[in-house]
Amino acid sequence: MSVNMDMKINQVVVMYLDIEEILRPVSPPVVSVCKGILTAYSFLFFGTPTHYAVRKYSCWCRACSRVRGRGPGNGTVSQGTCLDVPNCARNNLTVWREDHFTVTKAAGRRGLLR
Repeated sequence: MSVNMDMKINQVVVMYLDIEEILRPVSPPVVSVCKGILTAYSFLFFGTPTHYAVRKYSCWCRACSRVRGRGPGNGTVSQGTCLDVPNCARNNLTVWREDHFTVTKAAGRRGLLR
């Protein structure tokens, strides 16, 4: 890290998208509680509806920053509900745990009051 400390930035490239170019899916009105949310720092939402992965530690090494989901083509090796990241610089401190959430009308605090 200290090797780059005195280097100068020669060029900065700014990426820009208009608001119309950003595609955001509409979120469901009410979802169930995400298990482990208070002890986790990183979340990964899959293309499969209602599925996500969570991990306690964050890592932005080359291998972890390329994870896109389940399977070798997406950067992970499946061990049941755990998704290992091969070649992670932090040596398995950042294993993803796969889970899912449900969308119900009675989810959340509002459901407790009914």
